[in-house]
Amino acid sequence: IALRWLPTDNLTIDLNANYTNDESDGTPGVLGAPIAYTSTVTPSGTTEAGDYNARAVPLLGGVPFTNEFFLGRDAYTSLASETEGSDQDVWGVNLTLNWNLGWATVKSISHYRSLESNDTRDDDHSPAFPLAVTSDIMDSESWSTEIQLSGQAFDGRLDWTGGVYYSEDDAVNFNPVEFATFGAMSGSIVEKNSVALFAQGTYAVTDQLSATVGVRYTEEQKDFIVDDRIQYVTRILNLFLIPPGPPPPGFIPAYLNLPPNAVKIVPNGLTEADHDELDPYVNISYQWNDKLLTYFSYSEGFKGGGFVQRIVPGAFVTSFGPEKVQVYELGFKWEGLDQRLRMTGAVFFNDYTDLQIVVERGGIAPVTENAGKAEIWGGELELSWLPIAGQDLHLTGGLGWLDADYVTLDPTQTSVTLDHEIPSTPDLQYNLSVSYTLPETIFSGNLNIRLDYSWTDEYFMTAGNQVIQMQDSFGILNGAITWISESENWEVSLRGLNMTDELYLTAAQQDITTTGFVAPMLGHDARFSGRISYRF
Repeated sequence: IALRWLPTDNLTIDLNANYTNDESDGTPGVLGAPIAYTSTVTPSGTTEAGDYNARAVPLLGGVPFTNEFFLGRDAYTSLASETEGSDQDVWGVNLTLNWNLGWATVKSISHYRSLESNDTRDDDHSPAFPLAVTSDIMDSESWSTEIQLSGQAFDGRLDWTGGVYYSEDDAVNFNPVEFATFGAMSGSIVEKNSVALFAQGTYAVTDQLSATVGVRYTEEQKDFIVDDRIQYVTRILNLFLIPPGPPPPGFIPAYLNLPPNAVKIVPNGLTEADHDELDPYVNISYQWNDKLLTYFSYSEGFKGGGFVQRIVPGAFVTSFGPEKVQVYELGFKWEGLDQRLRMTGAVFFNDYTDLQIVVERGGIAPVTENAGKAEIWGGELELSWLPIAGQDLHLTGGLGWLDADYVTLDPTQTSVTLDHEIPSTPDLQYNLSVSYTLPETIFSGNLNIRLDYSWTDEYFMTAGNQVIQMQDSFGILNGAITWISESENWEVSLRGLNMTDELYLTAAQQDITTTGFVAPMLGHDARFSGRISYRF
């Protein structure tokens, strides 16, 4: 629900609230792939899959895990031995105030959100039981507020804005894990506070030349808290049931003699990760004429750090720092044909330091490390065209290019080498769309038909560059038909997503050398939906 109140001519108050309940069966990780780490099974078990075959199958029975990873089955049919699903309750409230003071405008944005979720998945998505079952149980609250002050000066030649932002997040995140040889309650209590001060101004040096300078100062504090509810072993095979040989990877032998629920993975306590950052922004733009504008910009930014939450017994809580980037961009904006043709383009260079890389470290989950530096060159070109004057026919297109490479890597932090490709960086991407609205003389009201097609080049899903974790090039076709009544009160739409039923991946699990299997995440197959709206 959304409400707007105009108590005076100078004050606008917008309030909206929303609630969502999502109960879904299954997870997108249902695609199997050949595996290369379980063909040789030793009594000690080189991977979780190997350990399962060597220890659990002889003792508990069940289906052995093999390299025949159910190829040829329906990709969207899960053969998981455990029930998979998601149950989420989310609600939030947002309050926005705009107050015109005459000499300046004050804007306040306040937001609150509550989340309760329980997601369960069978990680190997096979009949093998109990190979790997994980859950993610979250109970969190977050709120934020931002106050902006903006206005003009020097006879309108300077547009300026400044403000302060504050956010607070409190969450309890449980991550139960059940493997063939042991079970654990992993997770943490997370408390995060972030405050930022920002200011930016754009000054018209001449009627054609403008300069923008901005700065943002951010302080973040994240706390990882362990208490008696979190980070303990829940189940372990008794010592006399385990075949001779070394214990499972990551275990301390003494733990095997302790009863369930008595083994703390890490002791209770608090681990802190604080960070502050000053990020500048500079932009120089030049309006050559009423059709062409060019610009150059430089900016800095960061992606916050965090903690490794799933930990094996005997380990300790580790954190990773923020990832930083310097961005250089040169671009243009042009329009012609009586404003019926518009084109924008840019080339950019991103220089990353303290790059966050997800790596395998022999535990029960991959970890994130600040392991190197990287450079990404790229370019973008977008076009919008109304080919026939007076007709509501709209064509758009976009083209993107990337050249991404590691520059330096710390071999003590990651097994990734300079020969590896940076994940999720396809060389080429493009998109095309066509939209046409039939004239009212042909159809009562407005009937709009739209088609969108996007194509993405091949790329690796994970830093390890496993061939079975590569997404081949693929294209997605979406479409929609929308009717709006002459009064504009009624709207009826039919929508199709991935209408050609393209099989593609959205992510992949990166712990193949630890677990011995891989479970890529599938994108949705063809979906069709309808919607009826009434405005009052």
